[in-house]
Amino acid sequence: MAAFQEREMLSMENGLSDSSEEVSEEPRRFVTLGRAIPFLGGMLAVFVVLALAKLGSDSGAARSRMGGLMQKSDWQSSGVFQPEGLPESEKATQASKPSENLNDGNSCQDDEEEFMNLCYKKCSIITQGTHRYRTSAFTCCQADSKDQCSLTNQEVNMKVCGGLDVSGSINGQESACPHAFGTCYENEELYLGKCYKKCSILTNKQFPNRVTPFSCCSGTGFACNPIGFGKNVKSSTSYNVGGKDTTSSNVAAHYPKKSITEGSSDASASN
Repeated sequence: MAAFQEREMLSMENGLSDSSEEVSEEPRRFVTLGRAIPFLGGMLAVFVVLALAKLGSDSGAARSRMGGLMQKSDWQSSGVFQPEGLPESEKATQASKPSENLNDGNSCQDDEEEFMNLCYKKCSIITQGTHRYRTSAFTCCQADSKDQCSLTNQEVNMKVCGGLDVSGSINGQESACPHAFGTCYENEELYLGKCYKKCSILTNKQFPNRVTPFSCCSGTGFACNPIGFGKNVKSSTSYNVGGKDTTSSNVAAHYPKKSITEGSSDASASN
């Protein structure tokens, strides 16, 4: 009996010992898991940072490649988009030339004729074909040939830089004075025999009419003070420029270019 009781006592002690170990084992598992979670989270964070760094590197390389094709300064200041990958000959820095017949023997525009080393609008155009031959700055003759012109078959208009004494249509500009051989680029206008960048371009169409090399006017005639004063006139030294280079405002005004109207031997020198 005593032996049985002793065995029971040992059994109970062993049970209590096992139970306490089971009880203490559960918190240990939670402690271990709690310490593992931050470690796993840290590893995940490192992975995310590395992935973002790689993505940023790739996008930076892409931006670098794009930068090689298009520099913002190329088009922001000039308004002309110029991919760097294009050859120089295809970049839009040169002003366009008007379409002209370069092999017709006429050093003036196609709507002009040569007379006394100047370019005048064709008499045939001004008179709608009735007086085809120019005999002076102010006269056109009605005849079958120029040899038949006399005092009796002339149309006369003595207006200076008007009437018969005008140039052709210089890029849409009417009634300019006759000028030297050649013509202007398409973004230019003729004033006092020289080609200037259009006032309409320089002033964003607010003062489209040139009245001096330095002044542009919003109106015409008496509304424009040639000295450059008044609300209708805007003056600036930056208006005294040509338009040959579309990306610059430092190109000097120039005389008409013969190379634009005729493919002659002096074409290279006149460019």
